[in-house]
Amino acid sequence: MADPILKIRDLEVALTDEHNPRSLVRGLNLEIKPQSITALVGGSGSGKTTTGLSILRLLPPALRVAKGQII
Repeated sequence: MADPILKIRDLEVALTDEHNPRSLVRGLNLEIKPQSITALVGGSGSGKTTTGLSILRLLPPALRVAKGQII
């Protein structure tokens, strides 16, 4: 079996505001294998864009990966 091309383990993305800290994405686990098709689906405000920006390392300065791994 082929190794995954993307692995996300226990991802948490949080606001960096120390006066109002809060997590926007919590406990995300995902594994994508080569030659597979994967969709990230959820309601408005569920963290799809934040997850994608995290994977690409393009989070805006107000957000940070607080926990987990993106491999």
